[in-house]
Amino acid sequence: MRRTIEMVHENFRAILREPSRISLEDLTERDLKALGRKVDSRFREYKGLGFPVWRRLGLKGIEVPRLSLKSSPSCDLDRFFEEYDFEGADRKYTLMADIFHTEKFCFEGSGKRRYEISSGIDTFLALIEGKAEIEIEYFGNFRVSSGRFVVKNGSRLKVFESSISTGIEISSYYFYMEPGSTLEIYQGTAGKSAKVAKFIMIEGEGDFRVMAFPRVGSISSSIDVMYSSVVRENAEVMVSGRGFAEDGKVIFRGVMDARRGSRDAKLSEHFECLFLDENSSFEAIPSLFISENELSAEHGATAYEIPEDQVFYMMSRGFSEDEVKLAVAEGVFDGFDVIREFVSEHLNSRR
Repeated sequence: MRRTIEMVHENFRAILREPSRISLEDLTERDLKALGRKVDSRFREYKGLGFPVWRRLGLKGIEVPRLSLKSSPSCDLDRFFEEYDFEGADRKYTLMADIFHTEKFCFEGSGKRRYEISSGIDTFLALIEGKAEIEIEYFGNFRVSSGRFVVKNGSRLKVFESSISTGIEISSYYFYMEPGSTLEIYQGTAGKSAKVAKFIMIEGEGDFRVMAFPRVGSISSSIDVMYSSVVRENAEVMVSGRGFAEDGKVIFRGVMDARRGSRDAKLSEHFECLFLDENSSFEAIPSLFISENELSAEHGATAYEIPEDQVFYMMSRGFSEDEVKLAVAEGVFDGFDVIREFVSEHLNSRR
């Protein structure tokens, strides 16, 4: 199992505290009997784990929907479940998506593909050869998702995910990059009265290149976005996160791990958040673990309100204060038309 990061430096190992967990009755005795001999090691691991107490999100448990015990149609990429196993936002939720998905999307080769997802449990398996673009659009009040994307030598993948959550959303994506490959991630997330956790894991070999642009809007919500990367050679990884909060919380976490042999690598992460009121909070937790010399690594975070002189200037030109906030908040989601419309509708309803 590939964990989020190996917390080891020479002869020293970090002590990681396991999250507190609670048990929820997600499968009945009748369900367990129906499974019969189909129970495997992954299922036993799932049953042995309680749901995490997510303090930053204020999430102590979820109302688990009726889990599907039917096997989804197989595809040639099912081997990815074992070959590219990983921890995810939390192992319990990753296993839930792997085992009980009601939708499975398999993509192999190149070209463009668009997926519209409603509430439920889903998983993605993708093998990219050539140039590919995957668009994922979600709107709903419950989603647990996992994804495994392998980008072959010299291939290029662009992922555009637009997500509007009104309840619980927990997604975990793993990207394995081969030499000379390129990945661009455009991730827009808006939550209204929601609890959202988004996790991206990037790992690979050679001189791959990754550019990630998470965009977050928290409206009376708690949203936790994490990007974790492991670099072993002269790869380049850049994460630029931007968000806003109104009566909500935004958490950006970045972990960049440069292993020995990653000389000349370039690592960069920066997060910023705009407050639209005094009831919001922002946590930026950037981390760099460097085990090599002669590389470039940087991180930073910025929290700010709309400058008073800017508000005054715009209001002197005929705009109301709410219209100024709307314009700035919409700017966070440049290119995410569906989310911009959702944000506009919310802020306009308060005017």
